[in-house]
Amino acid sequence: MKDVFKTQDVFGNNVTCTNSTWYYHIVTNHGLMSKNISAIVDTINDPDYVYEDKDYDSRKNFLKESTKATYSPKFTTKVVIEYDMNDEGSVVTAYPINKNSKGGVGAEIYCKQNGL
Repeated sequence: MKDVFKTQDVFGNNVTCTNSTWYYHIVTNHGLMSKNISAIVDTINDPDYVYEDKDYDSRKNFLKESTKATYSPKFTTKVVIEYDMNDEGSVVTAYPINKNSKGGVGAEIYCKQNGL
């Protein structure tokens, strides 16, 4: 089965979004994202912030006010990525969140203003 997209995160790790995740989770549960693949990829490649996940050690939360998003600028794109032992990432979910919210994140790993 073909992947919806493959890209690299801001840390240089390969990240994939499978057809299964895209169609059976993201589009089904967050339909607004169906026209926002470019905003998701933009968020992974060049996030404003990356946070640890508060529930899963193997996940990171990427957030960005992407200009490529088709939804209101009142929202930030959030992408959750799960990494395997080789630092290969798989998108778990992606959705817009209120600009003033981070939602379920742990410690900050990366801030665009500060760099790596």
